[in-house]
Amino acid sequence: MATLPAVKLEMLLNGSWVDMAATPARLDGATPQSRVLWSESGGPVQIVRGVSDEGGTATGTLDCVLENNDGALTPEKATSPFYPYLTKGRQIRFSTYYASAWHQRFGGYVWAEPLTWTNEVGTACNVSISAIDAIGMAYKPLRSVAVEATAARSPIGYWPLTDSESTQAADESGNNRPALAVQQWKTGGEIGWAAGAVLPTDNVGGLTLTPASDSGIYLRSATGIDLPAAWALTVFPTPAAKDGYLCQIGNDSYSIGIWYDTASKKFSAIETMLDSSGDPIDYVLSTSTSAITPGVMESVVVTATTVKLGSSGTTGTRHNSDTMLGSLVSVGGAFAVESGRARMYSGEVKHLGLWGGVGPGGLASDVTNGPAAMFMMSTAIATVMGWSGLTETVSTLGTDQPVQLLKTEGLSAAEILDQYARGSMARIFCGGDGNIVVSAWDYYPTPITAPSGDIDPALEWGADVDGAIAGAKMTFPDGSVYSTGTGELELPGVLSAENGRDVTDWRVLSGGGMPRFPDATYHLLNLSDAEAAALALADVGSVLVVPGLPGQLPSSSQSGIADSLVETYGADVWDMEFTTSPDPRDDLLIVGDATRGVVGSGRMAGPLGPVIPSEGTVRAGDEIDAALLNGVAYAGVEIRTGSLSITPVANTPTSVAVTFTPAYAVAPTAVVLTPATGAINEIQGLGVTAIGTTGFTAWIYRTNTTATTLWWAAS
Repeated sequence: MATLPAVKLEMLLNGSWVDMAATPARLDGATPQSRVLWSESGGPVQIVRGVSDEGGTATGTLDCVLENNDGALTPEKATSPFYPYLTKGRQIRFSTYYASAWHQRFGGYVWAEPLTWTNEVGTACNVSISAIDAIGMAYKPLRSVAVEATAARSPIGYWPLTDSESTQAADESGNNRPALAVQQWKTGGEIGWAAGAVLPTDNVGGLTLTPASDSGIYLRSATGIDLPAAWALTVFPTPAAKDGYLCQIGNDSYSIGIWYDTASKKFSAIETMLDSSGDPIDYVLSTSTSAITPGVMESVVVTATTVKLGSSGTTGTRHNSDTMLGSLVSVGGAFAVESGRARMYSGEVKHLGLWGGVGPGGLASDVTNGPAAMFMMSTAIATVMGWSGLTETVSTLGTDQPVQLLKTEGLSAAEILDQYARGSMARIFCGGDGNIVVSAWDYYPTPITAPSGDIDPALEWGADVDGAIAGAKMTFPDGSVYSTGTGELELPGVLSAENGRDVTDWRVLSGGGMPRFPDATYHLLNLSDAEAAALALADVGSVLVVPGLPGQLPSSSQSGIADSLVETYGADVWDMEFTTSPDPRDDLLIVGDATRGVVGSGRMAGPLGPVIPSEGTVRAGDEIDAALLNGVAYAGVEIRTGSLSITPVANTPTSVAVTFTPAYAVAPTAVVLTPATGAINEIQGLGVTAIGTTGFTAWIYRTNTTATTLWWAAS
């Protein structure tokens, strides 16, 4: 029989991992010993990880009780050997030793640690540790993709200029730079907040400025910024038909700005300083090579001796090589102008940044279209977690999927991960090492045997009311509804994008399904070493198989995919409890050229999670509409039906070619397969590939070699 494994419960204190299950330091002079309380005076270590019942993300947790009779684990206790490092949010990890190796089962952050006393005289003190994983830490609301991507590049100062109606534009660099406050030059003019064109990476447009002749409103900082000897400026302007200063950096004595000439439609980098009489005089140092493109990033790079405009092929020489200390920042107008030169800018401006050196590469693309990392799931997850202040390694089990660029403003990274999970049928969770794991829809590992002999005989094996889809209904913002059932030939997911109807809800109507793999608790100390080690290594996304089931059940073995797990470690306890579900991918009506849920160009199977609640609603990701999901409308060509017989290779995708007689003139849009009869729970997958005018290829994935009859419908 298996034996209780050795454990480590470590906290990161002052840069070093301290094991509370070993011999951590004490205050009372007693012999150091494990502080983990397994007995009745404390409680077991319990770990919960996985996904939510609806298929979205869920916060992983660790709970345990530590002995604190000497007060060494009391936060803010100055005499503690761990003072002042017992802070909220410090890292914690838990590992167990079996199969000749250490295995980390939880990595996260201490979130709460209240003290309790177990005797009346107050000498027996415990601290109850509650920890959460990285997903639980990622609930800080994010800013727009453009703002987060820019701020992550460490600007000296950064003003997105996408503020809602206000009297000033906030700095988002994280360096506490002064806001740009509204200034009035003479009289008249208008300013529009969040009124410009909206980039795919933003939720609102930028600042629009409409002067009255050369009078109007602009923005300027009240205090200056010390710039380095070499610095750069980036900005996204859309100028209107008026000469004027887009922006200016410096002070009344010396400044560098960008000026727009409406006749040539070019920018110029202009240096302004005082002449011998104390009047402003300027020098045009660099001018756009050709007419600029509105809405495209412009930049200026300044060194101790030179100035170069990004849209220019030439470099100008400065007339003053002083480092620009105490520089004011103005947008939409200038504070120091040579007599006769227009002062006020007309048009839109947004995303003004100041940088050390020559500025960051690739910023224009990041702000305009979104960072390249935001278009693949693994890198997008790592990116938004980084924007939340968490450095996470993301591993993918199965296929790393492309994703749409999401609007992030106002959402937390955890909420964004939830959208990715629901929209891709992936299980997204924190693994035992604390990093994020994406168990993709197509990940199907080698099954782990879960011995049926350890299941409580009183456990009920009931029908899975959520496991089979009886119909589907889609709702559009205009109130119209598209619905279908499994007996109809109209196919869910094949919807027209006409009239701009965006899919808002996909409601799945569930019927009775196969008997559900039970949420059973396994007592690993009752199993052999090999059985215990196999189950102890199981994780979310693992496939569990229970063989040797009673003859009253439809099959002698059943399998399920782990959605979540609860691990319990005590003085004489080593338990694993799994919440599992059947794989729902193959219950969907697969549309188009697809195999086991992979949908070819122009079709979808449906954004469903690992568990579909009865009458539950699943929402598609932000900005995913019918055009993106379906590409083209259901063609509605001739409908044909038929049947086929296939003898599968057990636990192996097996195919058979089907011929259309006579051939179609135009290839069908879709083919749907469904079992004619039999033990449906043994069929793990159905799919269709190579749809053409003469036929298609049908695929089956079954746990045994039973010859199977399938009905098909093509249209």
